[in-house]
Amino acid sequence: MLFSTFARSFVAVVWAASTLGSPAWAHDEATLDAMPSAHGGQLRMAGIYHFELVVAPAAVAGQGVPVQVFVTDHLGQKIPTNQASGSVSFLNGKTRTKVTLSPQGDNALVGNLAQPAKPGTQAVVSIAPEPGQAPVQAKFTRWLAKPVAADAPKMPEAAGKAEMPMGAAHQH
Repeated sequence: MLFSTFARSFVAVVWAASTLGSPAWAHDEATLDAMPSAHGGQLRMAGIYHFELVVAPAAVAGQGVPVQVFVTDHLGQKIPTNQASGSVSFLNGKTRTKVTLSPQGDNALVGNLAQPAKPGTQAVVSIAPEPGQAPVQAKFTRWLAKPVAADAPKMPEAAGKAEMPMGAAHQH
């Protein structure tokens, strides 16, 4: 009797794990890297969110290098960022540069980096979706240009097509 109860429980756990582990609920980095992003950025999971980091390859006159983070759910639906706050910390060797992000548009936060990021630079995006909420983070650690969806909004003209950091392993 004990074995059959154990066997039924084991089958239920295996079934639940296989159902919850489907691509609709969790994506590893290889899956995210293979997905076209809406704005040409690198995608990473951060808790219940997807963050798309877009870093322009060059500065815009008088503004620095545009940095954008777009926030969506796992189905690609826009998450409003009008109450969000956040930052991106760029790490290159022992040098750390922090960019404060401000809400812009439906689901974006934006800021400016003083100098273009160098290949190999890592980035950590930290966003608090609403005031008083704990921030969620995603790590981006190597450069990768992504295909842009056909209907993607354009970055400022001087910024051109972005190359951006991509993620390190993290827990889902």
